[in-house]
Amino acid sequence: TMAAAAAAKRSRRRRPQLPTDFLSKRLQVDVASPGTDMHIMQASSATIERIDMFENDYMIVRGKHQKHTVGLLRCNDEMPDGVVALSDEARDNSGVIAMDFCVVKAADMADLSRVQVALEESETADRMAGDRVNTVLRPFFSDFERANASARPVHVGDVIPINFSGVNFRFVVTEVAAAGVETDFGLVCATTELLISEERVKPSRDSSTVRYSDVGGLRPQLGLIRETIELPLRMPKLYSTLGVKPPKGVLMSGSPGCGKTLIAKAMASEANVYFFDCNGGALVGKPQETEANVRKVFEDCASNAPAILFIDEVDALAPNRDKAASASALAATSALLTQMDGVKSEARVMVLAATNRPNSLDPAVRRAGRFDTEVVIPVPDRVGRKEILEIFIKRKGLKILKPANKDRPEETPDAVDVDTLAEETHGYTGSDLASLCTKAALHAMTERVAVDIDLEAKEIDVAALDAHYVVMSDFTAAMVHITPSGMRDVAIQKPNVTFADIGGLEGVKQELREMIEMPVRFADMFQDMGITPPKGAFLYGPPGCGKTMMAKAIANECGCNFIAVKGPQLLSKWVGESEENVRDIFSKARNSSPCVIFFDELDSVAAKRGNSDGQGPGDSVVNQLLTEMDGVQERKNVFVIGASNFIDSVDPAVLRTGRMDQFIYIGLPDSAEACEKILWACLRKTPLEADRINMAAVSEWCFKRGLSPADIAGMCKMAAKDVVIHHLDTHGFGFNPDGSRKATDAAAAAGATAAASAAASAAAASAGGGAPSIAAPASHGLASVKSEVDDMVGAIGKPPAMGPQILEAAAAQTKPSVSEMDRQRYETERAKYKVQLTTDASAGPYTGMFVVTDPGRLRFQPYGRIDAVEAEEERPPTPPPAPVAEDAPKPAGPIPAGGV
Repeated sequence: TMAAAAAAKRSRRRRPQLPTDFLSKRLQVDVASPGTDMHIMQASSATIERIDMFENDYMIVRGKHQKHTVGLLRCNDEMPDGVVALSDEARDNSGVIAMDFCVVKAADMADLSRVQVALEESETADRMAGDRVNTVLRPFFSDFERANASARPVHVGDVIPINFSGVNFRFVVTEVAAAGVETDFGLVCATTELLISEERVKPSRDSSTVRYSDVGGLRPQLGLIRETIELPLRMPKLYSTLGVKPPKGVLMSGSPGCGKTLIAKAMASEANVYFFDCNGGALVGKPQETEANVRKVFEDCASNAPAILFIDEVDALAPNRDKAASASALAATSALLTQMDGVKSEARVMVLAATNRPNSLDPAVRRAGRFDTEVVIPVPDRVGRKEILEIFIKRKGLKILKPANKDRPEETPDAVDVDTLAEETHGYTGSDLASLCTKAALHAMTERVAVDIDLEAKEIDVAALDAHYVVMSDFTAAMVHITPSGMRDVAIQKPNVTFADIGGLEGVKQELREMIEMPVRFADMFQDMGITPPKGAFLYGPPGCGKTMMAKAIANECGCNFIAVKGPQLLSKWVGESEENVRDIFSKARNSSPCVIFFDELDSVAAKRGNSDGQGPGDSVVNQLLTEMDGVQERKNVFVIGASNFIDSVDPAVLRTGRMDQFIYIGLPDSAEACEKILWACLRKTPLEADRINMAAVSEWCFKRGLSPADIAGMCKMAAKDVVIHHLDTHGFGFNPDGSRKATDAAAAAGATAAASAAASAAAASAGGGAPSIAAPASHGLASVKSEVDDMVGAIGKPPAMGPQILEAAAAQTKPSVSEMDRQRYETERAKYKVQLTTDASAGPYTGMFVVTDPGRLRFQPYGRIDAVEAEEERPPTPPPAPVAEDAPKPAGPIPAGGV
């Protein structure tokens, strides 16, 4: 019948049916995490079950243009369902990009008997001579099998990049063969014959192209940017279906060197859309030119849609119009606003901008409808730094020395420990870490590689290059020459002072360790207890007792950055600049945390409020300091240590709990034993006649005289200087009372020789008809003085060890720098701040306060027992020594007769 004929005709026209398992084995492509091997493919357990495969199966991926690659399937339950994570190389080999779809299926792998590869053209790789098969290619396959307990698969057409000691080799698989099987893929085993063809192939891509996997430590930020930028370009109908407008732009902000431009470069190579890169300052000219430049850029992107417009340093193009100083700045901001408002939803043009000064942008630029999303690119934390270091080590091809046994790293003392590097590089941005890897490689090259290998030769043996490593000492040497980029405008440093340089004060050292080291190393324990550890301490006491030195030592011992702030350097005569200086100090400390901010002479910047005469910053600086120390913004691992000789001059709000949690009194040595520890700390690098010096007697002398640690250090320096002067006098290189140098026979002989030489030169010049001498005249500059000093040191040798007589003479000349009146004042302050001024006995038996007890320990004291604090002290304070009259006879030297 006619109906049956029509039905048959329709059935013949029906589109061919897809296989029943096609949709179930069609997965969306995502970017694998940095460091993932090119032949490892990851999916969730639910996805693996859906595609009817098992973990550790070999899988073939088919992408666009009938391109294939093969890999080993691994389970990663952090992946969304229906998604497979592929490395950069796997995506290139299969012809897909992120957010594309691919078809996967299980592969029956055969052991290959032969694999032939061709090397892509490269000037650097062509210089590498020698056995490239066994030195470069064979370890690439054997290392995979050793790490994954499975052989590495290959597919004809795969591009295999190998970075060998900084040299990029890119091999293309041209032919594979298996016994009795015709195949395009298989497994490379230990028995597989590897061949490198003599022919060269053209490069498939630029090896310097930045990929998403090159962006480390910014996975959440990168995911948000990709979602905001790529989704409207790849799936525009999704937004129209939902009835919403797609976003127009993303603003990235953060410190310089954190990776803003790197993200843009990665997006340019991965998004597979038109990408226009420009600098904001380059678009600014005369008012008419600026408007035309901005309009031309947007028209160019619209004509090549879908497109991404990246504006670097956008603050130069769109400054705040209220603060704009020129007509060009006003025109630039207006032009950008006009063009962004003129972008239609269907135009498929996204604007990506970057700045490190977001607050200088015009507020209208940052409103919704223009830059809808703002992403802060932070300074990487320890985990991020480790990820970045691993990426750079792999990307630069650094051949680092790894521990021979992971369980016993001490057996390889100079092995590179990436965890330790990540721990010690506080405040380093991504660019700083890249510079660290570069400098470490250069240090290894100049110290070892360049000595053994002629790098200027036409060909370099790969085996000789393979014998050299970048070791941990190379990274340590490189770190000395790198300052975190965000910290270069403040005095941030890693102090070289240790607790060994400070004698005594063991209780203070322990207290500071507990405050700084424990929250850094055991942060989880404080989090589990639901408390915030103390992050502030105030050091007070007489001058010269080690307050500044103690702050430096604790920062060094705990591995923290150290910012030393002298109070007056924060103050400025300009309105608001002093407060901005305080904000900048804390902002940079947060970026380089853990960090110790040390305010020396805190009373100069945090004086009591209400006493200002209105002529300077005064109270506003104190208010800003209070806000930063205990404000709304999180302080992170930023520890504040203040020091002052006048604690009563500091504003009480600065000293309250939550800001300065601990008061630590650093006073004069309270015993002869403490003085002896200080003496040994000062003289630990000085050669001594230890068997002749009675150090206990010297310490007793210092204690009775009331010398401060600074006085004792000055006494030791004076004694050391006297040793040098006496040694020079003995050899005739000293000075006469009138200031003239004492001459020696050697010096006189040298002078006679010089005079004879000068006379001979003059005679020669006269004989030659008065021709000028080409010899340089005698120099009396710094070079001459240095040469003379070097000759003197070589002639007389090193000074002898310090003896008891010189130390005794220096001690007799040393006077205490802290007077008796000052000592009594400091003891009064100490007693005052040990027991708080406010007491309330009616508060109850279980209420009270924490008081600081000697030597700097906190103790809970109920309000009803304030008077009993002194009775509970472990030992009474040492009474100050009686004053010594000026006309009183000097006591005998510190070294008694017969005591040697």
